[in-house]
Amino acid sequence: MLEKINSADIIRTTVRTNPFIHNWLSIDFFSNPQKTEVYGKVEDGILSSYIMIFIGYEQPIVIIYNYSSDMLDYINLVRGKRTVIWVFGEYEELFREMSKTEQVVLRDNVILFARKVNFYPGGKKLMLEDESAFNDFKAKVHWFKNSNFLAFKRYGSFEGEKLVAAALRRGEPNYCNIGGVYTLREYRGKGHAKKVVSLITRECLEMNLVPFLSVHSKNEPAIRAYKAIGFEEFSHFKWIKLNGFTAFDEET
Repeated sequence: MLEKINSADIIRTTVRTNPFIHNWLSIDFFSNPQKTEVYGKVEDGILSSYIMIFIGYEQPIVIIYNYSSDMLDYINLVRGKRTVIWVFGEYEELFREMSKTEQVVLRDNVILFARKVNFYPGGKKLMLEDESAFNDFKAKVHWFKNSNFLAFKRYGSFEGEKLVAAALRRGEPNYCNIGGVYTLREYRGKGHAKKVVSLITRECLEMNLVPFLSVHSKNEPAIRAYKAIGFEEFSHFKWIKLNGFTAFDEET
């Protein structure tokens, strides 16, 4: 039987055991407590397994660590919806169960982290004077549609006065998560993502933080760019996408 998790200490301690995997748990639990529910099993003060349901976007998000069949009752909350389930650990049984009633697509993702940086100049930390350019950018990108400019530290790359690539940085002590990396399609292949990600990476390393990110394992151009910056692979996890398009289909 899973218990509902309300303890901030349990969440923080769990995240510290492996922030590359558990950081999304921390971000949503603390940033959106009214829209986030966590159920799991606690052993020695940490979550040995859990399911997190976040309903803050247009589509809900489910994150599962160490799946067990008693999580299915909670997953029923998103049946029939367009969403994505992130699975860390065994996924085959869950995929079979969801396939019985939902349209499902399985996707592999890779987590990468950096201990050094090859810097590509030209990126910029976005300031208040860049908010208009960011608003023009996010109007073209579903991923950023509901993004609050002030919610996270944001970075970008420009051509002239036009913002053509962007990403954000967030995290806890000792690490930083680079997310939302996106380059407008007509500007890809020009190194804009390298400029943005290498700037964030350098900033993180200068603060003695370990930067990491995740990307579709078949997105070879993005992976090549990240490895050129200095990233290396850490591990893989699965996305089980339900019932068609989600915001997560748009990425570099």
